[in-house]
Amino acid sequence: MTTEPLPCVEIAGPGDPLLLPWLDLYETAFPPWQRVLVSDLLRALGRRAAGAPTSLELLAVPDGAGGLDGMACVCFTPSGIAWPWYLAVRSESRGRGLGSALYSEVVRRARGAACPAMVFEVEIPSDMPNGVPRRNAERRIGFYQRLGAQLLGGIYYLQEIGRHQPPAPMHVMVHAFEPADAARAFALAQSVLGDAIRQVGALALD
Repeated sequence: MTTEPLPCVEIAGPGDPLLLPWLDLYETAFPPWQRVLVSDLLRALGRRAAGAPTSLELLAVPDGAGGLDGMACVCFTPSGIAWPWYLAVRSESRGRGLGSALYSEVVRRARGAACPAMVFEVEIPSDMPNGVPRRNAERRIGFYQRLGAQLLGGIYYLQEIGRHQPPAPMHVMVHAFEPADAARAFALAQSVLGDAIRQVGALALD
């Protein structure tokens, strides 16, 4: 279990030497139906390197040998909510608490930006194939719940990452940094996800 401060750095631009290892982990940690186009990420980095405003932060945890132990991508939305898109730890580096430390770093940055909450998507376990994929989806939800996020119930959300992939139903989780009931959590999620999320039953937080 890691107890040292996490050496987390932000990818500065398209020429950053950590970008290729970041993309390697991105493309191997997430299935194609969850990945936005790499060109979209590169455009955001190009704007950042040119000094233009951009809502995306690409975070990297170097392994000290030219590769990465972990990566994250966070969008800071116009509504003021932090929207983590991706968070992953290299399989060889798991079991050391890096995932929790990386999530805590994302929380720290969101709080530092005065965000009232984070909103993000997770796979619906019952929609995943039986066996390892379903168990991993269940573990992922439990992991985020242990770190303070809550699963928003009573909603239907259809994730759209671009024309290159069909929309997919997903669960939504909310990590509020101030007291929030289910109705407030839904309002926070809706401020980020818009019409893609709708209420279909009694709202609940788990």
